[in-house]
Formats: sequence, C-alpha cells, structure tokens
Amino acid sequence: MKHLALPFLFLVLTSFAVPLLRYTSLLFSPITNNGVRFISGSIFLFIIALFRYKSKLLEFFPKERKIQLLLLCTSCLMSINMVFFIKGLSLSSAFTGSMFTTFGIPVTALVSMFYFPDERKKSFNIFFFTGMFICILGSLVFINRGGSDPQANAGTFYLFISVCSQVVLNNLIKHIAHQLPVLIIGLFNSFLTGISLLILAFLTGSIKELATADTHSIVVLIFAGIYGIFVGMMIGFSVIKKNGITTFNIMQLLTPITTAMVSYIIMKETITPPQFLGGMIILVGAYICIFGKNNFNSLLKKFQKTNNQI
Repeated sequence: MKHLALPFLFLVLTSFAVPLLRYTSLLFSPITNNGVRFISGSIFLFIIALFRYKSKLLEFFPKERKIQLLLLCTSCLMSINMVFFIKGLSLSSAFTGSMFTTFGIPVTALVSMFYFPDERKKSFNIFFFTGMFICILGSLVFINRGGSDPQANAGTFYLFISVCSQVVLNNLIKHIAHQLPVLIIGLFNSFLTGISLLILAFLTGSIKELATADTHSIVVLIFAGIYGIFVGMMIGFSVIKKNGITTFNIMQLLTPITTAMVSYIIMKETITPPQFLGGMIILVGAYICIFGKNNFNSLLKKFQKTNNQI
C-alpha cells in the first residue's frame, strides 16, 4: 500500500482544489482572482526553479522567436481558460467544474490524435471512440436542466468555453515540452498570465477589489495560487514519475466523486439527479477511453492462457 500513498495524497489534495477555487470565485472577479493567483504561483515556481536549476535558469529562456510566440499564445489561452473557469464556478458548483475538467481529458486526447503520431497510435481504437460517444451522451444528460436555472446554465456555458481553450492549450504545451522543461514552461506561463491579467484588472478597474478586501480574503487568494501550482505540478508530476500515467489518470477520474463529497461537507453544495447520472456516465466513458483497450487486451491474454492450460 505504500506505493499508493502518493497517488491518494494527490487525490485528496485535488479534491480540495476546485472547492477552494469555487470559494475564491465568490470573493473576487475572475480577472483579479486569476491575476493574483497566477502571480503567486509564478513566484512559488521561481523559487523552486532557483533551487532546481540554480545559475542555469536564464539559459532556459527561449531564444527562438517561434517558441517565444508560442509561450505568449499559451499564456493567452491560459488566461481565457482560467477566467472562464472561475466565472463558471461562481455561477455553478465545484462538482460541475470538476466534471468538466474530467470531460476535457478524453477531448484533449481526441484533438491530440490529429497532431501527434504517438497519441494517434495510443488512442486510435474502437474503445476510445466508444468511450467518447458515452462521454458526449453523459455531458448532454449532465447539462440538461430544462432551462429552469439560467445562472447554472450560464455557468455551464463558461465552463464549456474553458474546456475548449484547455484542449488547445494542452496540445500547445505538449509541442513546447519537447524543447523546454515543464517547470520552466509553467513558470513562464503563470508569470505572463498573471501579469497580463493584473494589467487588465488595472485597466478595467477591478484591481480596486484588492484595496477594499479584508486580509483574510487576500491571504486565501494567494494560498489558492500556490496550492494549485503545488498540487497540479509538484504532486501531480511526482505521481506520473513514480506511479505512471495510468495511476495518475485513475486519480483524475476519481476526483469528481471526492470533490462532490468535499463540496457537500464544506460548502453545502448538492447534486441533482440528472447531474449525478450524467456525471457517472461521463466517468464510465472517460474510463473506457483511457483504459478500455488495455483492459480488453489483459482479459484476452488471460482467456488465451486459460485455454492453453486446458
């Protein structure tokens, strides 16, 4: 069980991440919220990078104009992704945000198939497309509220835009990751995103929220930025390195369930029957997308081995 300690730690910490973002979304506007969080996260990453790379840190600054432009594009997409995500959370619930994040996993893989041969080789099979079809059905059930809650429907729309930008962002980062360490990409991304959003907050006047906010709210916002980076990059990457991508994906698929439990206990959020049903369908579809082929091959090998023994 010791080898599962880190994955379960990642699952527990991630379960608190979305409710924490949901809480901060009620305190500040999306632009100010993300600006402060990303700057806080970038400072945290900078300190880690100093210890990790020491004097070689400046050597990772991209010299090629193409890579510089791609980093700017990723920061723009990151801004769009998180602004819409925080706005969506403020109008919906932590569980809804977590489900949309899960739905983005197979969608990202689907888009990756068209650009990366290695992704196409891993995902181009009947199980993946069957799982995607199930995910789409589940998402239709999940968002079907009969138009009775305009605010929740608006939140769902914002989260959908967030997922779309996240899909493009993930594929751009995969492309850049062949030329820069992931830590450095995260550092540049969070810093550029944070600076651009704070400038936008200054121009729109929403930066004034920080002047009128109490110390507790600002501390929570800064903590949320550092917490997200720590869990997503430090713990998440450690799970991938020590336990593999399969274990990491399983933990991600379990996150909506544990997030719903945390949200219910801490924020008193409830789940409607259509949300629960749609969420379960999405989880089943995502599981088939990611693990269907491997599970089928394992069962086939066991069946062949049993026949040979007979």
